[in-house]
Amino acid sequence: MTTIWGVHNDQPQLDLVANGFVSIGWDDLGDLTDLKDDREDAKERVARKRPYLKPGAIPVTAGTLLSFRHRMRPGDLVIYPYKPDSTINIGRITA
Repeated sequence: MTTIWGVHNDQPQLDLVANGFVSIGWDDLGDLTDLKDDREDAKERVARKRPYLKPGAIPVTAGTLLSFRHRMRPGDLVIYPYKPDSTINIGRITA
């Protein structure tokens, strides 16, 4: 079964389509390569790096991090709406 992911990008200068990548752009959360596949670890990172978030937003943000780091797989589809030209881009994760 193929999973379909929706990705939003508020930095159009990155040109995700032309450069062939997806990102979530949350630089303040740091490099995700060391993020364990553990909800409590992710929530702790979010709470530490984004203390201004409301408590209910912490698990939602942590879930997004975990999905981006550990759940996206080669073969999954990505849908990316691009506001500047009102297109919907569809791609497949390859690596």
